[in-house]
Amino acid sequence: MASVGYQEVAEQNYEGSAPPLVAADSDTDYSLESLESDVALSSREAWNEARNRKVKLQIANANEQDSSAREGQRFDKTEINLCQEQQDLIDLIASGRNVFFTGSAGCGKSTVLKAAVAKLGHMNRTVHVVAPTGRAALQVNGVSTWSYMGWTPDYDKLSTEELVESAFRKHVRRRLQSTDVLIIDEISMVENHHLERMDVCMKAARQWGQETTLPFGGVQVVVTGDFCQLPPVKPFQHCVVCGNEMEETVEMEDDDFTWAIQGP
Repeated sequence: MASVGYQEVAEQNYEGSAPPLVAADSDTDYSLESLESDVALSSREAWNEARNRKVKLQIANANEQDSSAREGQRFDKTEINLCQEQQDLIDLIASGRNVFFTGSAGCGKSTVLKAAVAKLGHMNRTVHVVAPTGRAALQVNGVSTWSYMGWTPDYDKLSTEELVESAFRKHVRRRLQSTDVLIIDEISMVENHHLERMDVCMKAARQWGQETTLPFGGVQVVVTGDFCQLPPVKPFQHCVVCGNEMEETVEMEDDDFTWAIQGP
């Protein structure tokens, strides 16, 4: 039986079928049957290992391409076509003004919110989107007001002074101080006492050697929600007078879900 160098065979790149049986050096003392069995096992193990590496690499490349494709799809979806009135609202938010915008279900509040977050992100603003509950926060890729403030349900029993002390915890204070824009969704679900506590704690955490009297410590606040869920308090009429009412209706493009927001 002709002698074939084992190292030379092992270094071959097997991309197709399994390699042929090979023998080791001629000066070995193994029997022919034992030699063929051992070399065949070693060769096949090397071939299987090379094949497995190749398959894993192909899977990794495929996953990366698929992930890139999904990212591209998500990016395309963020390029929202806004009407002129919506664009004017985005520009107002980008100017740094505190803004409250409202409307009934399906009028485009979430569309404006997402576009505003994207616009502020391009301006290198640190934006935090919050909502009163975790479920509501998930709808806008945000967190609950409790998580943002570093509170737990037990904190509702604490005094205002104790809450202020908790705002000076390192990770909480860093988050509150780094916030440029705070967007609060579903404002109709936020209790006034809860909002007042947020205001007091943010003022305390954001003061730099001197007490600040600016609401929420000077953070730009953007608030949104459904006006049909807001109580008809008297100050609301003054807010409407000072603002603008959008007249253009932007309908949903997806007819499959339009029924869900239409009344009887």
